[in-house]
Amino acid sequence: MNSLFRRCVGVVTGLAAALLIALAVPRLLASLTVLPSAPTLNRLQSLEPVEERHLEQLVRNQRRALIWQAGGRTWTDLGLAQLLLAERLADTDPQSQQRFAAARQALIEGLSVAPANPFGWSRLAYAEAVLSGWSERAISALRMAFITGPYEPRLLWPRLRLALAAWPYIQAPDQEMVLHQVRQAWAADPEALTALVAELDQVELARTALAGSPGDARAFETLLAARRP
Repeated sequence: MNSLFRRCVGVVTGLAAALLIALAVPRLLASLTVLPSAPTLNRLQSLEPVEERHLEQLVRNQRRALIWQAGGRTWTDLGLAQLLLAERLADTDPQSQQRFAAARQALIEGLSVAPANPFGWSRLAYAEAVLSGWSERAISALRMAFITGPYEPRLLWPRLRLALAAWPYIQAPDQEMVLHQVRQAWAADPEALTALVAELDQVELARTALAGSPGDARAFETLLAARRP
């Protein structure tokens, strides 16, 4: 009886080990496939410039990795590379829309697997806005970018730029999220915020966001006045 029990345990253990190996192999192969593009991804995450040929290689490697494992990060990194390649094309280039559409689809796929990614949602909002203007889908993606990462320092300025551009289309329930981001940007760098809202003609929005702090409001007006000729 004990011998039979040990054999049964051995079989179950062997099957479990085989299952773990079977699950691990695709992940390993996917990791090895994208490994050559790791320096490119590191540069992108550090907001450093990347050559077009390296972006193209990243796209190829991510697509190969998806054969082995359709991970959320693999999809969203693919979407990022496609977005950056799309931005290098002129608006009149027929491939521009195709690149943005491919980036949008990759980001949608990635976020469906791993939705807690504020960077992915911000990029999706941008892609949607380029392709269809500030539609409900674009605003919804921007909303998720705020919800999933309200205090993400690396995302503060690019996401705020998107939000300021989208402001005329943002409804009241979501406006406070944007105002909060404006206040965060003010705390981080008052001069940079002043320059940004002046560039995008959203001075009144900044005034609204800072109205609750008279000292900040006065400091903003001083910085704004210094920018005038």
